[in-house]
Amino acid sequence: MLPKDKTAVFVYNILKIILDNLVYLKAISAYQEALQIFTLKKYPEDYARTQSFMANAFLQMSDIRNKEENLNYAINANLEALEVYKPDNNSEQCARVSLNLGVTYGNLAKIGDQGKNLQN
Repeated sequence: MLPKDKTAVFVYNILKIILDNLVYLKAISAYQEALQIFTLKKYPEDYARTQSFMANAFLQMSDIRNKEENLNYAINANLEALEVYKPDNNSEQCARVSLNLGVTYGNLAKIGDQGKNLQN
């Protein structure tokens, strides 16, 4: 239940942002650690899945801080996942990651240098 006092609501919202930030940072760190084992060569499916999860964490993190930077990290992680997920070998995962990539590009297009974003 949310507090009704304006100050308490403000403090609650700040604490939620801080907690969300920490959760996403821990998730991203765990994914990066997993990628030390799940390499593209040795475990391509696990590599792609981990990259996809990490892309989603970066996308969520972009709502909290460093929007453009985290969106670019999300794009790169999605592109890495698409190195494994191809329409002919895993069409469902390829479609999911492609959809997430489109959402991320859409979010990036709303900020920064829109002309530069159109070139990418």
